[in-house]
Amino acid sequence: MHTDEKAATDSSGHGLQGIANDTFNYPPDQAATQRAVILGYLKRHGSISTLEARALSIMHPAGRIAELRRMGHHILTRRDKANRCARYVLPQGGDRADDG
Repeated sequence: MHTDEKAATDSSGHGLQGIANDTFNYPPDQAATQRAVILGYLKRHGSISTLEARALSIMHPAGRIAELRRMGHHILTRRDKANRCARYVLPQGGDRADDG
C-alpha cells in the first residue's frame, strides 16, 4: 500500500477521530479536513494561534480561516503578543446558526 494511502486509512488520528482528541494524520493538501480540524479546535478551546495550527500540520491557517469565514463562521483575528503571531478567536455564539 502506498504511504499516503496508508496514512489516509490509518484510524490512529485521521479525520474526525483525530479531531476528537487533537491528534491528526492527514495529507497537508486536504483543505476540507484542515478546516474541520481548525473549527473543531476553535469549538473546544475558543481560539487557535498560527503556531498552534502549524503544530497540527496546517501550514496556511490564514487561508483556512478565510475559507471558514466565507462559509459563514464568525471568527475574529487578534494579535498573540506573546508568540508574535495571529490568534483566531471563535466568539461565543460565533458559529453558523445552521450548525445546530
